[in-house]
Amino acid sequence: GAAAVVGDISASVWASVMQSPLLADGSTAAGSAVTLGMTRILGEPRPFGRSMFPQDIETLALAVVQAALRNGVVIATAESCTGGLVAGALTGVAGSSAVVDRGFVTYSNASKSELIGVPAELIQTHGAVSEDVARAMVEGALQHSRATLAVSITGIAGPGGGSEAKP
Repeated sequence: GAAAVVGDISASVWASVMQSPLLADGSTAAGSAVTLGMTRILGEPRPFGRSMFPQDIETLALAVVQAALRNGVVIATAESCTGGLVAGALTGVAGSSAVVDRGFVTYSNASKSELIGVPAELIQTHGAVSEDVARAMVEGALQHSRATLAVSITGIAGPGGGSEAKP
């Protein structure tokens, strides 16, 4: 997994695919899980009427949508601490409805179980901020959508949260 800093949020970002993995640069790699890292979601405020995302995130979202279009990939997100920001960045791209199926905001442990089928026992055993739960979130997003690629994000939000073991 890749540690990612999302505003003041530290998160682990995991992606998995049912078919050909789509890499951040738009290329594909046959057969295995792929790990995507986002360096930032929120930045300096933009003028009213413009996107809520900084230009570098808009550019990244555009690249992801264009790569998905080229490769016939359909995307779903399962987000916890980011609260739907990744889906928001993707759906802010014109034409993204052709490749973005849906986003699940699963902030609470109960929502992870109820919406995308993450076993409560898995959360109890490993904690919501774990590779095991992140992978289960991806699998659940794929099972509960029409997507061929899913991204899950889980982490501890806030400047006072986190530790060395769970950033």
